[in-house]
Amino acid sequence: MNEPKLDINSIFAAMKPPTPEEHRAASLSWLARVGPTLIDQWPADVLALSAPTIFVPAPMETMRGLFGDQGSWRPGAAELAAELDGHMGWKRRFFRLNSRSPKDATWPFKLPVTCSGREVLSVMGASERVLDDLVHLNYLPEQPAFICLREFDHRIRPSDEYRCFVRDGDLVAVTHYDYTNPIGAPLDGGQAIRARIDAYFTETLKPRLHIATVVFDVALSYDGAVILIELNPYGMSDPCWLGSYAGVEAFEGYVAFAPIEAAEATTTASDGEVQRSGTTDPKDLITEQAAEIERLRAQVQSAVEDAQAVWGGELAALTAERDALARRVDELTTTVALAVTVALAARALASEPDTEET
Repeated sequence: MNEPKLDINSIFAAMKPPTPEEHRAASLSWLARVGPTLIDQWPADVLALSAPTIFVPAPMETMRGLFGDQGSWRPGAAELAAELDGHMGWKRRFFRLNSRSPKDATWPFKLPVTCSGREVLSVMGASERVLDDLVHLNYLPEQPAFICLREFDHRIRPSDEYRCFVRDGDLVAVTHYDYTNPIGAPLDGGQAIRARIDAYFTETLKPRLHIATVVFDVALSYDGAVILIELNPYGMSDPCWLGSYAGVEAFEGYVAFAPIEAAEATTTASDGEVQRSGTTDPKDLITEQAAEIERLRAQVQSAVEDAQAVWGGELAALTAERDALARRVDELTTTVALAVTVALAARALASEPDTEET
């Protein structure tokens, strides 16, 4: 039986790369969805709600060069790094492209924060997120790329960040953002947190927004401030603990948090997406957490009883031996002190002049 032969030419023909025109069409479609959330496209009054930002033009030829061999910096990259240094001085800045941050390439650090222009370009040159967006921007000369140097706000902690979903002008869902370090819901299910975010959205952000459907991230600072971190395109941004956009639109709780078991380990679905579903009903959460407290209390009591049963006799013997040794030390101390006193007295007597007449 003759096996069919592979037609290599047909295979390569099917793998034909897209033409520049096809690339641009795809990039224009991307820009239509992402464009309003690019940080350089934010209205000034929205930008004023976030960290002060310096926009440094990123020439496409220079940025393309970052994805080659970083062992030899091209002259354009060295000049751009020096320009970034000039803007930063010795002040640490959070850095990102005008579309997204290179948070996928910050290891061994957690955040893209630095005071070095070379490090900015080195991290960006290792980021697939930056590469993906530069591929689109390469075919969009009407939309320049910027490296954004943002003032680093020490009040912003990952544990206090929340992702908020707005559809047709309504805030439909909120989720805790950082699922790499899951935390359980507060006893009220996030009601107080949601109230702060609702008030901020209604009174401050919504009147300034230039788009009706968007995802925005905020940090709830310890000093009471609500800080806008970024805007993201709806439907293209990670739904975090809501799991999917179907979960976003069906959400009825206050804030989505990690389920209790996720604090020990996150589970991964067959498609590689982290599962982030869990109850947000306050009564259920209080019941679950009360049961967890009782379980832990019982474990502690059991451990104490086991220790007493196993070590009780030995601990008593060790305590008695310790007390005996302490008494012996006291006795030796007294003896030494007496010997020293006698020796000093003898020396004093020996040093006195002999006054007896002969």
